[in-house]
Amino acid sequence: MSGFLPYTYQSGLTPWSFLPTAAGTYEVGKAFYVEAGGKATPVSAGNGQDTAKGLHFIGMFTGAAMAGETEVKPFLLASAAGLILEVELTTAIPGLAVGSKYTLSADGMSITGTTTNGCFEVITILGTAAGDKVRGRLV
Repeated sequence: MSGFLPYTYQSGLTPWSFLPTAAGTYEVGKAFYVEAGGKATPVSAGNGQDTAKGLHFIGMFTGAAMAGETEVKPFLLASAAGLILEVELTTAIPGLAVGSKYTLSADGMSITGTTTNGCFEVITILGTAAGDKVRGRLV
């Protein structure tokens, strides 16, 4: 399974948030941001991949959200104190460095090798090839 998954969090309390969601089909681990209207919107090419959109959330559900739906979906507040996420690299990032902040991939399920306005701070590198995992926090 790919995507951002909780590895560990502080104080034993999971930082849940329940938000209305933009229409679409999603899977566990997908990164979202909240648009001006208060709706969780999936990260996509040019939208939410960096620090410009503010807080990020990680979807903890699989399935469809319909247009106009009022049901809320479960998310993790990705910047919660002590929350460490683990993510699988979808492409090799040879220069990956602990302490550097990387942008999110266009599908919201991994990170890129770009550090300009990066929002995922790497704290542990388990490998740099596609399929390897890294741990870090969204800032």
